[in-house]
Amino acid sequence: MKSKFLGCLLGAALGDALGASFEGRRPRRVRALFEGGGLLRYTDDTHMMIGVAESLIVCRGFDGQHMAQTFTHNFEREPWRGYGPGPPRVFRLIKSGQPWDQASKLIYPGGSFGNGAAMRIAPVGLLYFDDPPRLREVAYLSSQITHAHPLGKEGAALQAYAVALATCSEPSSPLDLDAFLERLKGFCQEELYHRKLRKVGKLLEGASVEQVVQELGHGVEAPNSVPTAIYCFLRYPDSFEEAVAYAIGLGGDTDTIGSMTGALSGARLGLGSIPEPWRARLENRVYLEELALRLYEVSQRRRTKMEVMEAVKGRRSIRKFKPDPVGEELLERVLEAGRWAPSWANTQCWRFIIVRSPEVKARLAQAIPLSNRARPSLETAPVVIAICAERGKAGWRRGELATDKGDWFMFDTGLACQNLMLAAHSLGLGTVAIGLFDAQKAAEVLEVPENVAVILLLPLGWPDEEPQAPPRRGLSELCFAEKFGQPLWLSNCSD
Repeated sequence: MKSKFLGCLLGAALGDALGASFEGRRPRRVRALFEGGGLLRYTDDTHMMIGVAESLIVCRGFDGQHMAQTFTHNFEREPWRGYGPGPPRVFRLIKSGQPWDQASKLIYPGGSFGNGAAMRIAPVGLLYFDDPPRLREVAYLSSQITHAHPLGKEGAALQAYAVALATCSEPSSPLDLDAFLERLKGFCQEELYHRKLRKVGKLLEGASVEQVVQELGHGVEAPNSVPTAIYCFLRYPDSFEEAVAYAIGLGGDTDTIGSMTGALSGARLGLGSIPEPWRARLENRVYLEELALRLYEVSQRRRTKMEVMEAVKGRRSIRKFKPDPVGEELLERVLEAGRWAPSWANTQCWRFIIVRSPEVKARLAQAIPLSNRARPSLETAPVVIAICAERGKAGWRRGELATDKGDWFMFDTGLACQNLMLAAHSLGLGTVAIGLFDAQKAAEVLEVPENVAVILLLPLGWPDEEPQAPPRRGLSELCFAEKFGQPLWLSNCSD
Protein backbone atom coordinates (compact mmCIF):
# COMPACT_ATOMS: atom_id res chain seq x y z
CA MET A 1 0.00 0.00 0.00
CA LYS A 2 2.91 2.38 0.64
CA SER A 3 3.95 1.95 -2.98
CA LYS A 4 0.49 3.02 -4.11
CA PHE A 5 0.60 6.20 -2.01
CA LEU A 6 4.05 6.97 -3.42
CA GLY A 7 2.98 6.13 -6.96
CA CYS A 8 -0.11 8.32 -6.73
CA LEU A 9 1.59 11.52 -5.54
CA LEU A 10 4.67 11.14 -7.72
CA GLY A 11 2.53 10.06 -10.65
CA ALA A 12 0.40 13.19 -10.30
CA ALA A 13 3.47 15.42 -10.11
CA LEU A 14 5.12 13.78 -13.13
CA GLY A 15 1.96 13.98 -15.23
CA ASP A 16 1.76 17.66 -14.35
CA ALA A 17 5.42 18.38 -15.04
CA LEU A 18 5.49 16.43 -18.33
CA GLY A 19 2.31 18.05 -19.59
CA ALA A 20 3.18 21.60 -18.53
CA SER A 21 5.24 22.34 -21.65
CA PHE A 22 2.31 21.60 -23.94
CA GLU A 23 -0.62 23.25 -22.18
CA GLY A 24 -3.06 24.65 -24.72
CA ARG A 25 -1.68 22.68 -27.66
CA ARG A 26 -1.27 19.11 -28.82
CA PRO A 27 2.31 17.80 -28.90
CA ARG A 28 3.39 16.23 -32.18
CA ARG A 29 5.80 13.74 -30.65
CA VAL A 30 4.61 12.67 -27.21
CA ARG A 31 7.47 10.22 -26.76
CA ALA A 32 9.91 13.11 -26.95
CA LEU A 33 8.60 14.12 -23.55
CA PHE A 34 10.37 11.19 -21.96
CA GLU A 35 13.68 11.42 -23.77
CA GLY A 36 15.04 14.64 -22.27
CA GLY A 37 17.41 14.94 -19.37
CA GLY A 38 16.47 18.19 -17.71
CA LEU A 39 14.61 18.90 -14.47
CA LEU A 40 10.88 18.24 -14.58
CA ARG A 41 9.30 21.23 -12.87
CA TYR A 42 5.69 21.01 -11.71
CA THR A 43 3.01 23.71 -11.77
CA ASP A 44 0.30 24.97 -9.43
CA ASP A 45 -1.47 21.62 -9.87
CA THR A 46 1.13 19.77 -7.82
CA HIS A 47 1.86 22.80 -5.64
CA MET A 48 -1.74 22.80 -4.41
CA MET A 49 -1.80 19.00 -4.12
CA ILE A 50 1.17 19.35 -1.80
CA GLY A 51 -0.85 21.83 0.27
CA VAL A 52 -3.73 19.36 0.55
CA ALA A 53 -1.37 16.62 1.71
CA GLU A 54 0.45 18.88 4.16
CA SER A 55 -2.77 19.98 5.81
CA LEU A 56 -4.24 16.47 6.02
CA ILE A 57 -1.02 15.26 7.63
CA VAL A 58 -0.67 18.05 10.18
CA CYS A 59 -4.34 17.93 11.18
CA ARG A 60 -4.61 14.12 10.86
CA GLY A 61 -7.67 14.80 8.72
CA PHE A 62 -9.51 17.73 7.19
CA ASP A 63 -9.53 21.23 8.66
CA GLY A 64 -10.82 23.88 6.27
CA GLN A 65 -9.20 26.87 7.92
CA HIS A 66 -5.83 25.17 8.13
CA MET A 67 -5.95 23.97 4.53
CA ALA A 68 -6.88 27.44 3.29
CA GLN A 69 -4.02 28.95 5.30
CA THR A 70 -1.65 26.32 3.89
CA PHE A 71 -2.69 27.19 0.33
CA THR A 72 -2.16 30.88 1.07
CA HIS A 73 1.25 30.33 2.68
CA ASN A 74 2.49 28.12 -0.15
CA PHE A 75 1.30 30.57 -2.80
CA GLU A 76 3.05 33.49 -1.12
CA ARG A 77 6.28 31.50 -1.06
CA GLU A 78 6.09 30.41 -4.71
CA PRO A 79 3.61 32.57 -6.64
CA TRP A 80 5.32 31.77 -9.94
CA ARG A 81 3.93 28.23 -10.21
CA GLY A 82 1.39 29.20 -12.87
CA TYR A 83 -1.66 29.94 -10.76
CA GLY A 84 -4.74 31.18 -12.57
CA PRO A 85 -6.26 34.56 -11.62
CA GLY A 86 -8.91 33.19 -9.24
CA PRO A 87 -7.07 31.34 -6.43
CA PRO A 88 -4.67 34.20 -5.53
CA ARG A 89 -7.66 36.52 -5.13
CA VAL A 90 -9.34 33.94 -2.91
CA PHE A 91 -6.20 33.62 -0.81
CA ARG A 92 -6.01 37.38 -0.31
CA LEU A 93 -9.63 37.47 0.84
CA ILE A 94 -9.04 34.64 3.31
CA LYS A 95 -5.95 36.35 4.62
CA SER A 96 -7.96 39.54 5.13
CA GLY A 97 -10.40 37.66 7.36
CA GLN A 98 -13.05 36.23 5.03
CA PRO A 99 -14.26 32.74 6.06
CA TRP A 100 -12.43 29.99 4.19
CA ASP A 101 -15.67 28.49 2.89
CA GLN A 102 -17.18 31.78 1.68
CA ALA A 103 -14.31 33.73 0.13
CA SER A 104 -14.46 32.12 -3.32
CA LYS A 105 -18.15 33.01 -3.70
CA LEU A 106 -17.24 36.69 -3.46
CA ILE A 107 -15.23 36.29 -6.65
CA TYR A 108 -17.42 33.75 -8.43
CA PRO A 109 -20.98 34.23 -7.09
CA GLY A 110 -22.17 30.93 -8.54
CA GLY A 111 -18.91 29.19 -7.73
CA SER A 112 -16.17 28.08 -10.12
CA PHE A 113 -16.53 24.74 -11.92
CA GLY A 114 -12.94 24.69 -13.15
CA ASN A 115 -10.77 21.64 -12.51
CA GLY A 116 -8.62 23.36 -9.88
CA ALA A 117 -10.15 21.35 -7.04
CA ALA A 118 -9.96 18.02 -8.89
CA MET A 119 -6.32 18.51 -9.90
CA ARG A 120 -5.18 18.63 -6.25
CA ILE A 121 -7.56 16.07 -4.71
CA ALA A 122 -5.42 12.89 -4.90
CA PRO A 123 -4.37 12.95 -1.21
CA VAL A 124 -8.05 12.92 -0.20
CA GLY A 125 -8.66 9.85 -2.34
CA LEU A 126 -5.70 8.11 -0.70
CA LEU A 127 -6.56 8.99 2.89
CA TYR A 128 -10.22 8.00 2.62
CA PHE A 129 -9.93 5.16 0.10
CA ASP A 130 -11.99 2.89 2.37
CA ASP A 131 -14.63 5.46 3.40
CA PRO A 132 -16.56 6.80 0.38
CA PRO A 133 -19.05 8.96 2.37
CA ARG A 134 -16.26 10.76 4.21
CA LEU A 135 -14.25 10.97 0.99
CA ARG A 136 -17.13 12.82 -0.68
CA GLU A 137 -17.59 15.13 2.29
CA VAL A 138 -13.92 16.11 2.46
CA ALA A 139 -13.68 16.44 -1.33
CA TYR A 140 -16.60 18.87 -1.30
CA LEU A 141 -15.27 20.85 1.65
CA SER A 142 -11.72 21.11 0.33
CA SER A 143 -13.10 22.20 -3.06
CA GLN A 144 -15.21 24.90 -1.41
CA ILE A 145 -12.07 26.89 -0.64
CA THR A 146 -11.62 27.86 -4.29
CA HIS A 147 -14.25 26.03 -6.40
CA ALA A 148 -17.72 26.23 -4.88
CA HIS A 149 -19.84 25.33 -7.93
CA PRO A 150 -21.54 21.92 -7.63
CA LEU A 151 -19.85 20.72 -10.83
CA GLY A 152 -16.45 21.78 -9.52
CA LYS A 153 -17.01 19.96 -6.24
CA GLU A 154 -18.48 16.87 -7.87
CA GLY A 155 -15.55 16.71 -10.26
CA ALA A 156 -13.14 16.69 -7.33
CA ALA A 157 -15.18 14.03 -5.54
CA LEU A 158 -15.31 11.86 -8.67
CA GLN A 159 -11.55 12.10 -9.20
CA ALA A 160 -10.93 11.34 -5.51
CA TYR A 161 -13.16 8.29 -5.67
CA ALA A 162 -11.44 7.11 -8.84
CA VAL A 163 -8.13 7.39 -6.94
CA ALA A 164 -9.67 5.36 -4.11
CA LEU A 165 -10.85 2.64 -6.48
CA ALA A 166 -7.46 2.55 -8.19
CA THR A 167 -5.77 2.28 -4.80
CA CYS A 168 -7.95 -0.71 -3.90
CA SER A 169 -7.35 -2.49 -7.22
CA GLU A 170 -4.87 -5.36 -7.49
CA PRO A 171 -2.17 -4.42 -10.03
CA SER A 172 -1.24 -8.05 -10.72
CA SER A 173 -4.79 -8.77 -11.96
CA PRO A 174 -6.55 -7.31 -15.01
CA LEU A 175 -8.71 -4.32 -14.13
CA ASP A 176 -12.42 -4.90 -14.69
CA LEU A 177 -13.16 -1.72 -16.65
CA ASP A 178 -16.94 -2.17 -16.63
CA ALA A 179 -17.05 -2.72 -12.87
CA PHE A 180 -14.77 0.28 -12.29
CA LEU A 181 -17.06 2.52 -14.34
CA GLU A 182 -20.20 1.16 -12.69
CA ARG A 183 -18.85 2.02 -9.24
CA LEU A 184 -18.02 5.52 -10.42
CA LYS A 185 -21.55 5.91 -11.81
CA GLY A 186 -23.02 4.66 -8.54
CA PHE A 187 -20.99 7.24 -6.63
CA CYS A 188 -21.67 10.16 -8.98
CA GLN A 189 -24.53 12.57 -8.16
CA GLU A 190 -24.46 14.96 -11.13
CA GLU A 191 -26.16 13.95 -14.40
CA LEU A 192 -23.55 15.70 -16.55
CA TYR A 193 -20.85 13.42 -15.14
CA HIS A 194 -23.14 10.41 -15.56
CA ARG A 195 -23.42 11.21 -19.26
CA LYS A 196 -19.67 11.64 -19.58
CA LEU A 197 -18.99 8.34 -17.80
CA ARG A 198 -21.38 6.54 -20.16
CA LYS A 199 -19.41 8.04 -23.04
CA VAL A 200 -16.17 6.81 -21.46
CA GLY A 201 -17.52 3.27 -21.60
CA LYS A 202 -18.43 3.57 -25.27
CA LEU A 203 -15.14 5.20 -26.24
CA LEU A 204 -13.17 2.41 -24.59
CA GLU A 205 -14.57 0.12 -27.28
CA GLY A 206 -12.47 2.07 -29.78
CA ALA A 207 -12.06 5.76 -30.61
CA SER A 208 -9.70 8.22 -32.23
CA VAL A 209 -8.07 11.10 -30.38
CA GLU A 210 -10.41 13.49 -32.16
CA GLN A 211 -13.47 11.55 -30.98
CA VAL A 212 -12.24 11.49 -27.39
CA VAL A 213 -11.68 15.24 -27.39
CA GLN A 214 -15.03 15.89 -29.00
CA GLU A 215 -17.01 13.64 -26.65
CA LEU A 216 -15.18 14.18 -23.35
CA GLY A 217 -13.30 17.45 -23.84
CA HIS A 218 -9.81 18.49 -22.80
CA GLY A 219 -10.47 21.90 -21.28
CA VAL A 220 -10.03 23.55 -17.90
CA GLU A 221 -13.61 22.88 -16.78
CA ALA A 222 -13.98 19.93 -14.41
CA PRO A 223 -16.66 18.18 -16.55
CA ASN A 224 -14.35 18.50 -19.56
CA SER A 225 -11.24 17.08 -17.89
CA VAL A 226 -12.03 14.70 -15.00
CA PRO A 227 -13.88 12.13 -17.19
CA THR A 228 -11.12 12.55 -19.76
CA ALA A 229 -8.43 11.63 -17.23
CA ILE A 230 -10.47 8.63 -16.11
CA TYR A 231 -10.72 7.53 -19.75
CA CYS A 232 -6.96 7.87 -20.28
CA PHE A 233 -6.28 5.76 -17.22
CA LEU A 234 -8.80 3.07 -18.20
CA ARG A 235 -7.50 3.00 -21.78
CA TYR A 236 -4.08 1.93 -20.44
CA PRO A 237 -4.75 0.52 -16.94
CA ASP A 238 -1.49 -1.44 -16.81
CA SER A 239 0.99 1.14 -18.11
CA PHE A 240 1.78 4.41 -16.39
CA GLU A 241 3.84 5.58 -19.36
CA GLU A 242 1.15 4.83 -21.95
CA ALA A 243 -1.67 6.39 -19.91
CA VAL A 244 0.16 9.65 -19.20
CA ALA A 245 1.54 9.91 -22.74
CA TYR A 246 -1.94 9.46 -24.18
CA ALA A 247 -3.42 12.06 -21.79
CA ILE A 248 -0.84 14.66 -22.79
CA GLY A 249 -1.24 13.73 -26.44
CA LEU A 250 -4.87 14.87 -26.33
CA GLY A 251 -3.69 18.48 -26.04
CA GLY A 252 -5.69 21.16 -24.26
CA ASP A 253 -5.17 21.33 -20.49
CA THR A 254 -2.28 18.90 -20.73
CA ASP A 255 -0.74 19.46 -17.29
CA THR A 256 -3.96 18.93 -15.33
CA ILE A 257 -5.27 16.00 -17.36
CA GLY A 258 -1.80 14.48 -17.31
CA SER A 259 -1.60 15.00 -13.55
CA MET A 260 -5.00 13.44 -12.81
CA THR A 261 -4.20 10.50 -15.11
CA GLY A 262 -0.82 10.04 -13.44
CA ALA A 263 -2.43 10.03 -10.00
CA LEU A 264 -4.86 7.28 -11.04
CA SER A 265 -2.24 5.15 -12.75
CA GLY A 266 0.25 5.55 -9.91
CA ALA A 267 -2.41 4.69 -7.33
CA ARG A 268 -3.17 1.42 -9.13
CA LEU A 269 0.29 0.33 -10.25
CA GLY A 270 2.47 1.74 -7.48
CA LEU A 271 5.80 3.50 -7.49
CA GLY A 272 7.56 0.74 -9.43
CA SER A 273 5.46 1.47 -12.52
CA ILE A 274 7.12 4.87 -12.91
CA PRO A 275 10.55 4.60 -14.58
CA GLU A 276 13.34 5.62 -12.26
CA PRO A 277 14.91 8.06 -14.80
CA TRP A 278 11.66 10.06 -14.75
CA ARG A 279 11.49 10.06 -10.98
CA ALA A 280 15.09 11.17 -10.76
CA ARG A 281 14.32 14.24 -12.89
CA LEU A 282 11.26 15.28 -10.87
CA GLU A 283 11.56 18.47 -8.87
CA ASN A 284 11.22 18.00 -5.07
CA ARG A 285 10.94 14.25 -5.48
CA VAL A 286 12.30 13.51 -1.99
CA TYR A 287 9.77 15.82 -0.34
CA LEU A 288 6.89 14.35 -2.34
CA GLU A 289 7.97 10.85 -1.25
CA GLU A 290 8.11 12.03 2.35
CA LEU A 291 4.58 13.44 2.11
CA ALA A 292 3.29 10.20 0.60
CA LEU A 293 4.78 8.12 3.41
CA ARG A 294 3.50 10.45 6.12
CA LEU A 295 0.04 10.44 4.55
CA TYR A 296 0.17 6.65 4.57
CA GLU A 297 0.97 6.70 8.28
CA VAL A 298 -2.00 8.99 8.97
CA SER A 299 -4.17 6.62 6.97
CA GLN A 300 -2.98 3.64 9.00
CA ARG A 301 -3.60 5.38 12.32
CA ARG A 302 -7.04 6.43 11.14
CA ARG A 303 -7.97 2.83 10.37
CA THR A 304 -6.52 1.32 13.55
CA LYS A 305 -9.13 0.42 16.15
CA MET A 306 -8.14 0.70 19.80
CA GLU A 307 -9.68 -1.81 22.19
CA VAL A 308 -11.78 -0.34 24.99
CA MET A 309 -9.61 -1.67 27.82
CA GLU A 310 -6.47 -0.51 26.01
CA ALA A 311 -7.93 3.01 25.91
CA VAL A 312 -9.06 2.86 29.54
CA LYS A 313 -5.67 1.71 30.81
CA GLY A 314 -3.56 3.77 28.40
CA ARG A 315 -5.17 7.18 28.87
CA ARG A 316 -3.12 9.71 30.88
CA SER A 317 -3.67 13.27 32.01
CA ILE A 318 -1.65 15.39 29.58
CA ARG A 319 -0.48 18.84 30.67
CA LYS A 320 2.04 19.54 27.91
CA PHE A 321 0.82 19.86 24.32
CA LYS A 322 2.42 20.31 20.92
CA PRO A 323 1.33 23.40 18.94
CA ASP A 324 -0.06 21.28 16.05
CA PRO A 325 -3.74 21.99 15.36
CA VAL A 326 -6.53 19.49 15.97
CA GLY A 327 -8.41 19.07 12.71
CA GLU A 328 -12.15 19.46 12.44
CA GLU A 329 -12.57 15.81 11.53
CA LEU A 330 -10.87 14.52 14.69
CA LEU A 331 -12.61 17.07 16.89
CA GLU A 332 -15.97 15.98 15.51
CA ARG A 333 -15.19 12.34 16.33
CA VAL A 334 -14.30 13.25 19.91
CA LEU A 335 -17.46 15.31 20.35
CA GLU A 336 -19.54 12.53 18.83
CA ALA A 337 -18.29 10.21 21.58
CA GLY A 338 -19.42 12.74 24.19
CA ARG A 339 -22.81 13.01 22.53
CA TRP A 340 -23.35 9.26 22.92
CA ALA A 341 -22.71 9.16 26.67
CA PRO A 342 -25.55 7.75 28.82
CA SER A 343 -27.59 10.16 30.91
CA TRP A 344 -30.46 10.27 33.39
CA ALA A 345 -33.66 9.40 31.49
CA ASN A 346 -31.76 10.40 28.32
CA THR A 347 -32.03 14.07 29.32
CA GLN A 348 -28.55 14.81 27.89
CA CYS A 349 -28.02 17.82 30.08
CA TRP A 350 -24.43 18.42 28.93
CA ARG A 351 -23.37 21.21 26.59
CA PHE A 352 -19.89 21.54 25.03
CA ILE A 353 -18.30 24.90 24.24
CA ILE A 354 -15.33 24.62 21.87
CA VAL A 355 -12.69 27.25 22.51
CA ARG A 356 -9.85 27.82 20.02
CA SER A 357 -9.31 31.58 20.42
CA PRO A 358 -6.03 32.34 22.24
CA GLU A 359 -7.69 35.38 23.82
CA VAL A 360 -10.59 33.39 25.24
CA LYS A 361 -8.28 30.62 26.47
CA ALA A 362 -6.08 33.19 28.21
CA ARG A 363 -9.12 34.66 29.98
CA LEU A 364 -10.26 31.20 31.04
CA ALA A 365 -6.79 30.51 32.43
CA GLN A 366 -7.27 33.46 34.78
CA ALA A 367 -10.08 31.49 36.40
CA ILE A 368 -7.66 28.71 37.41
CA PRO A 369 -5.53 29.05 40.56
CA LEU A 370 -1.78 29.39 40.01
CA SER A 371 -1.31 26.32 42.19
CA ASN A 372 -3.14 24.14 39.65
CA ARG A 373 -0.49 22.34 37.54
CA ALA A 374 -2.88 22.12 34.63
CA ARG A 375 -3.27 25.89 34.26
CA PRO A 376 -0.57 26.35 31.55
CA SER A 377 -2.16 23.62 29.43
CA LEU A 378 -5.25 25.75 28.98
CA GLU A 379 -3.26 28.18 26.85
CA THR A 380 -0.90 25.73 25.11
CA ALA A 381 -3.54 23.20 24.00
CA PRO A 382 -4.97 24.08 20.58
CA VAL A 383 -8.52 23.34 21.76
CA VAL A 384 -10.33 23.62 25.09
CA ILE A 385 -13.70 21.96 25.58
CA ALA A 386 -15.74 23.64 28.30
CA ILE A 387 -18.15 20.99 29.59
CA CYS A 388 -21.31 22.60 30.86
CA ALA A 389 -24.60 21.32 32.25
CA GLU A 390 -28.14 22.60 32.08
CA ARG A 391 -29.61 22.54 35.56
CA GLY A 392 -33.01 21.07 36.37
CA LYS A 393 -32.90 18.18 33.88
CA ALA A 394 -30.85 15.24 35.18
CA GLY A 395 -32.15 13.72 38.41
CA TRP A 396 -35.55 15.37 38.21
CA ARG A 397 -39.03 13.92 37.76
CA ARG A 398 -42.24 15.92 37.44
CA GLY A 399 -40.47 19.05 38.59
CA GLU A 400 -38.97 17.50 41.73
CA LEU A 401 -35.63 15.92 42.59
CA ALA A 402 -35.98 12.18 42.25
CA THR A 403 -33.20 11.12 44.63
CA ASP A 404 -31.36 12.37 47.70
CA LYS A 405 -28.28 13.01 45.51
CA GLY A 406 -29.60 16.35 44.29
CA ASP A 407 -29.28 17.52 40.70
CA TRP A 408 -27.73 14.68 38.73
CA PHE A 409 -25.75 16.87 36.28
CA MET A 410 -22.39 16.12 37.91
CA PHE A 411 -22.87 12.42 37.24
CA ASP A 412 -23.98 12.87 33.65
CA THR A 413 -21.27 15.35 32.71
CA GLY A 414 -18.74 12.98 34.28
CA LEU A 415 -19.96 10.22 31.97
CA ALA A 416 -19.73 12.52 28.97
CA CYS A 417 -16.27 13.68 29.97
CA GLN A 418 -15.04 10.11 30.23
CA ASN A 419 -16.29 9.41 26.71
CA LEU A 420 -14.55 12.51 25.40
CA MET A 421 -11.24 11.60 27.04
CA LEU A 422 -11.27 7.96 25.92
CA ALA A 423 -12.19 8.87 22.36
CA ALA A 424 -9.43 11.48 22.29
CA HIS A 425 -6.88 8.98 23.52
CA SER A 426 -7.94 6.38 20.96
CA LEU A 427 -7.20 8.97 18.25
CA GLY A 428 -3.77 9.80 19.62
CA LEU A 429 -4.90 13.01 21.32
CA GLY A 430 -4.38 13.99 24.94
CA THR A 431 -6.62 15.62 27.53
CA VAL A 432 -6.62 16.70 31.15
CA ALA A 433 -9.80 17.28 33.13
CA ILE A 434 -9.63 20.56 35.07
CA GLY A 435 -12.16 20.86 37.87
CA LEU A 436 -10.39 23.30 40.18
CA PHE A 437 -11.31 26.75 38.83
CA ASP A 438 -13.59 29.70 39.49
CA ALA A 439 -16.76 28.49 37.77
CA GLN A 440 -18.46 31.88 38.01
CA LYS A 441 -15.56 33.64 36.31
CA ALA A 442 -15.46 30.97 33.60
CA ALA A 443 -19.21 31.35 33.08
CA GLU A 444 -18.75 35.08 32.56
CA VAL A 445 -15.98 34.51 30.00
CA LEU A 446 -18.07 31.96 28.12
CA GLU A 447 -21.29 33.98 28.48
CA VAL A 448 -23.37 31.01 29.60
CA PRO A 449 -26.95 31.62 30.77
CA GLU A 450 -27.87 31.44 34.46
CA ASN A 451 -29.43 27.99 34.27
CA VAL A 452 -26.18 26.51 32.88
CA ALA A 453 -23.18 25.58 35.03
CA VAL A 454 -19.57 25.27 33.83
CA ILE A 455 -18.45 21.91 35.22
CA LEU A 456 -15.09 21.04 33.65
CA LEU A 457 -12.46 22.52 31.36
CA LEU A 458 -10.88 19.95 29.09
CA PRO A 459 -7.72 20.98 27.15
CA LEU A 460 -7.35 18.84 24.02
CA GLY A 461 -4.34 18.44 21.74
CA TRP A 462 -1.35 16.38 20.66
CA PRO A 463 0.65 15.16 23.71
CA ASP A 464 4.14 16.52 24.24
CA GLU A 465 4.84 14.21 27.17
CA GLU A 466 4.41 10.55 28.11
CA PRO A 467 3.47 10.39 31.79
CA GLN A 468 3.81 7.10 33.60
CA ALA A 469 0.72 5.36 34.88
CA PRO A 470 -0.02 6.33 38.50
CA PRO A 471 -0.34 3.44 40.97
CA ARG A 472 -3.75 1.85 41.30
CA ARG A 473 -5.25 0.06 44.25
CA GLY A 474 -5.82 -3.64 43.86
CA LEU A 475 -9.27 -5.03 43.23
CA SER A 476 -9.20 -6.62 46.68
CA GLU A 477 -9.21 -3.13 48.22
CA LEU A 478 -12.00 -1.84 46.04
CA CYS A 479 -14.39 -4.74 45.52
CA PHE A 480 -16.47 -6.63 48.04
CA ALA A 481 -18.81 -9.60 47.94
CA GLU A 482 -22.43 -9.23 49.02
CA LYS A 483 -21.73 -6.53 51.61
CA PHE A 484 -19.20 -3.81 52.35
CA GLY A 485 -15.90 -5.14 53.68
CA GLN A 486 -16.46 -8.79 52.83
CA PRO A 487 -13.65 -10.02 50.52
CA LEU A 488 -14.38 -10.76 46.89
CA TRP A 489 -12.19 -13.52 45.52
CA LEU A 490 -11.06 -13.01 41.94
CA SER A 491 -8.19 -14.59 40.01
CA ASN A 492 -6.45 -11.20 39.67
CA CYS A 493 -7.73 -9.69 42.88
CA SER A 494 -4.26 -8.53 43.87
CA ASP A 495 -3.80 -6.42 40.67
